[in-house]
Amino acid sequence: MRLLFTIIFSVLLLNVFSQTIEGYIKDEHSNEPVPYFYVFVKNKFEGTVTNNEGYFKLSSKALGKNDTIVLSHISYKPVFLPFNDAALARPLVLRVSQRITVLESIEIVNEDPNHLFKDIVETTKRDHIYPSTTSIYYREFVRDNAEFNKYADALLTVALPEDEDDLNIGVEQCRVIELPKEEDDIVQAASPISVEKIIGYQYLNVLDRFTGENEANYNFEFHRDEQTDDYRLTIRPKEEVPRQKNNPLYYAFIVADAGRKIAQVNIAMDSTTVLEKSILGVTVKIKNFDITLYFKTIDGKKYLSFGRVITNIEFNSKRFTQTNEYLSEFMTTGIKSGAVAIDKKTKLRDKTLYRHGSHYTYSFWDDINIPPHSEKEKSIISKLNEKPDVKE
Repeated sequence: MRLLFTIIFSVLLLNVFSQTIEGYIKDEHSNEPVPYFYVFVKNKFEGTVTNNEGYFKLSSKALGKNDTIVLSHISYKPVFLPFNDAALARPLVLRVSQRITVLESIEIVNEDPNHLFKDIVETTKRDHIYPSTTSIYYREFVRDNAEFNKYADALLTVALPEDEDDLNIGVEQCRVIELPKEEDDIVQAASPISVEKIIGYQYLNVLDRFTGENEANYNFEFHRDEQTDDYRLTIRPKEEVPRQKNNPLYYAFIVADAGRKIAQVNIAMDSTTVLEKSILGVTVKIKNFDITLYFKTIDGKKYLSFGRVITNIEFNSKRFTQTNEYLSEFMTTGIKSGAVAIDKKTKLRDKTLYRHGSHYTYSFWDDINIPPHSEKEKSIISKLNEKPDVKE
C-alpha cells in the first residue's frame, strides 16, 4: 500500500513539474503571426517570447490556480489568462488586437512631455535594486547575405553594481556553432554590439540619446491610454533637423505603467540616416539598428526581463558587396540582491559569445524557458549533430 501511494504521489509530482503551456499568437485582423510577444507569469520570472511564427512554449513549473499568464507587446493590447488545466490541454491560438490610437480612446497628457519623459526614466531607474545579480539566457545569430552563418547561446551570471562601468559577466555554459557555407565569408564578423553593452541596457542609459544637446532634435508626444491606464510616449526626429551622415537620428516608442515605470521600449534608427566609415578600402554602413526591451514587475520592483537588438551592416568594396544581420537577445531567468564575485575562470573573455568559445557540460538549453526557435532556426541548430562539438 505504501509503495502504491509512493508511485501515485511521484506521478502527480512529475505532472506538476512537467506541464507546459504552448500556443500561437496572431493578429485578429490579418491573422498573421505576431513575433516577440512577451508571455510570462505575473509576479514571477518564468517567461518566454514568441518566435517569428508567433509560437511560444512556457514551462508551468510552480504555477498554481491563482497565477495569471500575461501576454504583452509594445504594439498590442495586453492579454491576461487565468491559469487552469484547459490552457494545458492543447496548443492555444490567441488572436490579439492592436493598441487603439483613435482620439476617443486616449487622453492627451496635460504635462510637458519632455519633463514627463525624464520623470518616467528617473522613476524607473530608482526602482531598480543595485547591487544585484541576475541569471540570464543569452544568444546570438549572424546572417551573411541572408544566410545563417553563426550561432551562439549561453547561461550567464551577471553582477550588476551601482555603476554600469563595473558590470561583470560570468559564462556558466556556452555553445558556439559556425555553420558550413557554400562560399567563404568575405567579411568574417561576429556581433558588433557587445554582450556587456546589451545587458547594460538595464541601466536605461540607452535613452540618453534623447536628452541633453540631442533633446532639441526631437518631438515628444504623450498619451494616456484610458483602457489600460498606461502612458504612451512617442519620440520622433523633427522634420527640420538635417539628416547627416554619421549623425544618426532615432525613433522611440515607450510604454509606462500608471506608476510611471517603464514596461516596454522600442528604439529604431531613422532609415534616412546612416553610420558609415571606410576601413582598408571597404566601406562599412550601419543601415539599421533596432532595440526592444521588456521590463517586468516582481514584488513591486521593475527588472529588465527581455532584450533584443538587431543590427544590419553593409560592406562594400570594388570587388564585393556583403550584407550582414546580427541578432542578439536575452531573457532574465532570475535575480537576487547583492552582486556576487565573478570567478576569473568563467568571466566573459571577449565582447561576444561567439569569440568567447564553446564550453558546456550538459544540454542547458533544454532546461529553461528560452524563446522558441523557428523551424528555420531549428534546422540550422540541428547541424550541430553533423560535426563534433567544440568544447574547451
